[in-house]
Amino acid sequence: MRLSRLELAAVCLTAAVLGLLAGRAALPLTAGTLYRAETAGAAAPAPAAQSFVPDGPVDLNTATLPQLMSLPGVGQVRAQAILDYRAAHGPFSSPEELALVPGVGQGIVDLVAEHITVSPP
Repeated sequence: MRLSRLELAAVCLTAAVLGLLAGRAALPLTAGTLYRAETAGAAAPAPAAQSFVPDGPVDLNTATLPQLMSLPGVGQVRAQAILDYRAAHGPFSSPEELALVPGVGQGIVDLVAEHITVSPP
């Protein structure tokens, strides 16, 4: 049995598609693909709300680890670095001094500026 050019092209195209599908099936699932597969058609979860200290701005000179962690862009590592800096260098004299803390750059200072204050020492 001999195949026409059109039939041969169809067989080759089918083989290529099946090869691609088989290759895709052999790839490991990543967290993103697993998530998309499990939640297909489901509503996306709402992003976690940023919680700020209810009494107002966070005072860099008196804040605890959880209070510092409530600031945008500040997780446990940065919050601990702020506490360590405060313990080593004394109270902050201005909010801008936060940029001197290792791991806290001007971008973070700009991000938290409206949420922080510094009480007099």
